[in-house]
Amino acid sequence: RPKIILEGFRIVFTTPSSLLFGWAQALLLGAIIGFLGTSPQIYLEIYDLGAIYPLMIALTASNMAVASFINSRLVDKFSVEKVALAASATFALLGAVWLMFALTMGVLPLWLLVLLHQPLNFCFGLAGVNQNTMAMVPMKRVAGTAASVLGFISSAGGAVVGAIIGSFYNDTVAPIAAGFMVVGILSCIASMWGAKLQPAMPQPT
Repeated sequence: RPKIILEGFRIVFTTPSSLLFGWAQALLLGAIIGFLGTSPQIYLEIYDLGAIYPLMIALTASNMAVASFINSRLVDKFSVEKVALAASATFALLGAVWLMFALTMGVLPLWLLVLLHQPLNFCFGLAGVNQNTMAMVPMKRVAGTAASVLGFISSAGGAVVGAIIGSFYNDTVAPIAAGFMVVGILSCIASMWGAKLQPAMPQPT
């Protein structure tokens, strides 16, 4: 039903808080996509991991799974908004630390790359799900359609951001780390702005 789909787009795009949280999620997803797009060059060409490469990708996914597992406990203790903001802020901070090491050391030892990069996946796992939750708060009457529209924004926006980050790859991880830092900062700004425009959300009891 094109009319329902168009109405869903209209509602989301005229609800600033939902749009901002949707873009906040898309930005972080873009960093993940940017890394995954360049991961063959990073893991196979720089580090020559060969058959171990799939295990590194699996490690990325496992960190997101752990984040999803403990998210409910964090939300119960704090709030969806606070967890989303803290995770995106930590994402930006870790990206900055990663960039600093990349610029000063050049090729990082593999253990250091893993130590710096994997917590970013954990932060994305926390931030993304809670940003999506916050985006859906004003969408109760059109939840199904709005979820589809927000999913489109996240996927399409993330693909564009990921392509931009990946285009700066120069045989080092520095541009990728810089991309993580920048999108983390922008995601923080979008989350804080969206929270200011967000209707009150009932707290867990």
